[in-house]
Amino acid sequence: EASFCTGTRAIEVREVEAPAPGPGEALVRVRAAGICGTDLHFYQGALPGTATVPPGHEFCGEVAEVREGVSGLAPGDRVVVEPIRSCRECGYCLTGQYQICPKHVLLGTFAPGGLAEYVAVPA
Repeated sequence: EASFCTGTRAIEVREVEAPAPGPGEALVRVRAAGICGTDLHFYQGALPGTATVPPGHEFCGEVAEVREGVSGLAPGDRVVVEPIRSCRECGYCLTGQYQICPKHVLLGTFAPGGLAEYVAVPA
């Protein structure tokens, strides 16, 4: 299951398939998620959002699956998820400033976030 903001002050819980992690990714079973101001802005209609991805960028859980290219993580490990997906190749990323990567995406905005049972995340 996952929650979706479907309109101003409207939330819908839907049955969804667990996402398939790609190479270098882990599938995380969400155990706890926080509600942030960004999530409230989507819910209140103050930010243009999308009803196609679950919100939530503050969450933790346990690793359910890892794919090839992942080291240092194993199923059952408890994790806190870094909510920014970045290119990992530009000058900003290479100096640890991934939050200003021109290609960054915040989970829960344009990529599925933590108000879901499972989320595929970069490892």
